[in-house]
Amino acid sequence: MEHTRGLRGKIGRSIALITAILPVVWIFWRLDFHRLIACVHKVAWWTIPVLCIFIMLSMMLQGVRWWIILRPMIPGLSFKRVLSYHFIGVFYSIVLPTSASSDAVKTVLLSRNVAYPVSWGATWLCRIFGFLALVIVSVYGLLTIEHTFLPKGFWFTLGAAVIMTAVVFTLSFSKRLTSPLRPVINKLVPPSFAAIIENIRQGIYVYREQHRALITLFLVSLVTQIAVILTGCFTLYGVAGRLVIADCFAFIPLIEVIANSGPTPNGMGVREALMALFFKYLHVSNEHLGIYVFLTLFFSIGLKLVGGLPVFHGIVKNYLLKQAVDRSAS
Repeated sequence: MEHTRGLRGKIGRSIALITAILPVVWIFWRLDFHRLIACVHKVAWWTIPVLCIFIMLSMMLQGVRWWIILRPMIPGLSFKRVLSYHFIGVFYSIVLPTSASSDAVKTVLLSRNVAYPVSWGATWLCRIFGFLALVIVSVYGLLTIEHTFLPKGFWFTLGAAVIMTAVVFTLSFSKRLTSPLRPVINKLVPPSFAAIIENIRQGIYVYREQHRALITLFLVSLVTQIAVILTGCFTLYGVAGRLVIADCFAFIPLIEVIANSGPTPNGMGVREALMALFFKYLHVSNEHLGIYVFLTLFFSIGLKLVGGLPVFHGIVKNYLLKQAVDRSAS
């Protein structure tokens, strides 16, 4: 049994690694070197500073909205501590599978100091409100562009996603609707895990009366997702000279939803493959796509290394503490 689980884990990690790397390799493999050099020389000088500003802004806002929803339940929780845990999660998400790894790391760290139902409930609310903001922005963008090129059944699929989002959102705050599911959950999962789910469920319900915090969370989530979209929008403009705001608002949220649902770290590979389709729709060259992918990957990963600072600080602090204890003992 253990051997089978280990084998499945290795296969899953291998698939995630291939999914993350193969699309990026495929994008760069098709580039024409001479055209690439010519395109690099035409990249606007402001592209890199603007890209860095928007990446840092979106990462900072993700930490801010987590603090916003935690604050009503834990008034004494400092913004500095929440932001520190958030950036540690961002740092580890560079290598850990799925975009949810960042949420898991920071919530586990926070749960050492506060009740885990509150910390996990707040993390779940940030997740669902972020997804809701992406869907709303995408629908708005899609309504402002030409629809004739969309594949058959697209609006049905999007409508199903909207309905699913509404259902998950409603279930998160309704005891009456989720109570019939409890016996089913208790049969499917071990009692200890079911107890954890129940505690987190209670942690979510306590927010039903926190209307101001929930409204603020939604507004900050909306601004956060707009920052993510503008990151792609202005980077595309700086790299290829194409300012297509409506198209970016229509498709980048959908790309983010799909990429963040994948098994790869931060949606790497999945996002690049979908961006390749988006660039093809915009009739932008492969060379511009290659520059865009390189810049967004390089600076996204590079700026996430900032989260390593609190990790390094913690290691140094523990080391110095251990040295002090050893000296006092001797």
